[in-house]
Amino acid sequence: MTTGTECYTDLIRRQCNNDHGFMGLTHAVSGLAAVSATLAFAPAYMIAALGTKSVPLIILAILCCTGATLLPDLDNTTSRAKKDWGVFGSAMSGLFRGSSSIVQTAIRTRRDDPGPNPPRGAWHTIPFAGLLAVIICAGTNIGGSFTLGGLTMTGGTLFGWFFSSMLTLLTFSCISKKQVDKFRKSTAGEGIIIIFCFILSGALIFSSGSTDFRWLAVAVFVGMVIHVVGDCFTAYGCPILFPLSGLIRGKFWWTTHFTKMKAGGDAEKWLVLPLFIIIALVCFYIFIFSHGSFNALPDATTSMKTLGIN
Repeated sequence: MTTGTECYTDLIRRQCNNDHGFMGLTHAVSGLAAVSATLAFAPAYMIAALGTKSVPLIILAILCCTGATLLPDLDNTTSRAKKDWGVFGSAMSGLFRGSSSIVQTAIRTRRDDPGPNPPRGAWHTIPFAGLLAVIICAGTNIGGSFTLGGLTMTGGTLFGWFFSSMLTLLTFSCISKKQVDKFRKSTAGEGIIIIFCFILSGALIFSSGSTDFRWLAVAVFVGMVIHVVGDCFTAYGCPILFPLSGLIRGKFWWTTHFTKMKAGGDAEKWLVLPLFIIIALVCFYIFIFSHGSFNALPDATTSMKTLGIN
């Protein structure tokens, strides 16, 4: 509800200025830890899910999954993702906030809050992580054929190249926040970082020789789910049970929280974040020690047959 002279859009904007979830760096490192653990202990599952054994694509998938852990916070006006993506980030943030507000207003029970709260709305749920993955799949399957800089590609390849580059930008910007922020103070520095991410992503995509971008949709979905689960460990919680919470709790937007940890507090900075860093490093070491390299892993078809997937 609105009060005084405050209109509906002002209320949404004010609510979106607050973020009670983990820091962006914690989300990103938790993504790296999860991917490293999968590589170390269940590489066949990872290859089967991504649909590729291509080393360049696996590397890019890891970068994209890490960056995708920041995507749910596009529903917050002060998020790192919105800032790093510039004009594109502002547009995506508006889309996330607007769509979340519409969904929260349309899907609610009497027990739900009367006003929408986008930072804990639709894009902080697993179904909407799946929705974005489906949109990525559709985008990477756009047809047509054209030449860009001597490279012949489809519209889907260009879409996948663009989106993977933007996710790679989020990864580097978050993991090396101080260095990137210092470098991008100038217009030239900003441009160099963006160009670097596009060149890196393009090199990994085109060197693989593959036009299948299933790995990108999977990376986005997994990254967003990791974010949602992570926010459940803060005192503010996250609507991870949506839409089942409508039946279980009588509220669609019931926020589940496993701990009462303060987001951005000492526990997160000095316990959770270092723990994720250690897990990522240890698991990557186990992967190297056990398998030696990506080339020693089974291909996607063999992995799927091993898991009983036809």
